[in-house]
Amino acid sequence: MSLSPIARLFHTERSDHDRIPFFEKRAGRLLEIEVARYLWLNSDALLSSDTIKKVNAIAVYLKAQGFELGGVKADGNCFCHAFLKSYATLSRKIPILDRQQDKIVYLRELIASQYRASSRGSTRWDFCRSQQIEQSGEWLEALGKGDLLAGALSIFIRIITVDRDQNGCEIIDVLTFPEKNKKRQLWEDIEMSERPKESIVLVNLGGHFLYARPLSCRNIESFPKTALKKFSIQHKEAAEIEGIAISELQAAEENRGSILDALTTLINQGRKRIGTEKMSTLSSLDVGVIKKEIPELFLDIIDGGLVASPESIRDMRRRLSRIELDDFYGVSALHIAALVGNLSIVQWLMAEYSGTFCTSMMDQYASVPLDYALAHGLANGINLSLISELCSEKIVECVQEIVSESLCTDSDKALVLNHLLQEFGAAVIQTYDVCLFAEAVQNGYKELAKEIARHSDWACSQTLDFGTSDSSSEESCY
Repeated sequence: MSLSPIARLFHTERSDHDRIPFFEKRAGRLLEIEVARYLWLNSDALLSSDTIKKVNAIAVYLKAQGFELGGVKADGNCFCHAFLKSYATLSRKIPILDRQQDKIVYLRELIASQYRASSRGSTRWDFCRSQQIEQSGEWLEALGKGDLLAGALSIFIRIITVDRDQNGCEIIDVLTFPEKNKKRQLWEDIEMSERPKESIVLVNLGGHFLYARPLSCRNIESFPKTALKKFSIQHKEAAEIEGIAISELQAAEENRGSILDALTTLINQGRKRIGTEKMSTLSSLDVGVIKKEIPELFLDIIDGGLVASPESIRDMRRRLSRIELDDFYGVSALHIAALVGNLSIVQWLMAEYSGTFCTSMMDQYASVPLDYALAHGLANGINLSLISELCSEKIVECVQEIVSESLCTDSDKALVLNHLLQEFGAAVIQTYDVCLFAEAVQNGYKELAKEIARHSDWACSQTLDFGTSDSSSEESCY
């Protein structure tokens, strides 16, 4: 498949995206396709209904405690992957682990050596088992191996197990202590004052491990930002005074750079489109030009600035009043917030300035905020909450065209259009698309498939069968 410039810039394998973009709203209502894509990192994974119920039960449990689920590959090393992903969210670091080139191999060898050194490693079977533990892809049990790692690395490990029976899902939350002589304890039995501030958090679904991270690790929505730190600090000395790690400053610079590159590509795509329509030539802009011309307020939005206090709100209003809508290629603060994926600022702008910032406002090249939100989705996973916020009756008849042009895969297109169809009705679908129709059928998007089919030239006698005995599941296509 040939990708557009913005698609090539943003296109990443879904296996790199391990968190659900809209977790807080979706917890307890996750679909199989979402669980497979974001938590198994494999959109084609076949998951049982019991597994989906387990995931939703643990999602609700973790959300109440301020955590979200994170996914790892189901390649036999999921225990180690989950451990390392959870470890990456901690402020405390383990130098010997950080120095390892292959951390999976190191963790397996460490567990095996601890296993041999324990009393359980005294028999021939135990020795054979220790050799199996070292093999990549060999299944590792949670509690036993978690105990060994907690002691070896002097770290708290919290293991949450989900069991399902005819009565529903039971969640068992256990903390393993680094002290070898201290027994595991149920999390609920530990006094608040005695609970560790940080710990590895693993989720055992019985056949696959996930990890949990504090919701504070993501800023408002799914795009990685450096949160409330000021990006304007450029030098090491100033960063140290402010208590900002150089690595964090570098991450902020990389994030800003990628957003500005994406913004430049979006503007150049618009210039090319408008130029073609007018039979004229508009030269492409360099990212250096965009960096010089972009308003400072937009940079603050890119860097994760939030509307969080009366002072910041007053400052935002003052700075917004100084920017004319056609100052920067018609790109508004709403377009930038959509590209960054900052739902908080998107909602605030449209609530506070409903007469100015709206879903149908265009930049100079006829791109609406939804175009920018979909570009955000290419890099960070589809954020349905953000997309819903930036869609309205004013643009609903253009939605299918916008989605088709902006997204790379039919699965993402079907996911978005199915969601918007539920909210805005049949007007979302304007044309027949055979690939989109096939994707809708494959994913069980019944209403989407029917609406797409209505725009085909099929005979009225053709029916859609979604494998259900309910007579309402089959309707004639027009």
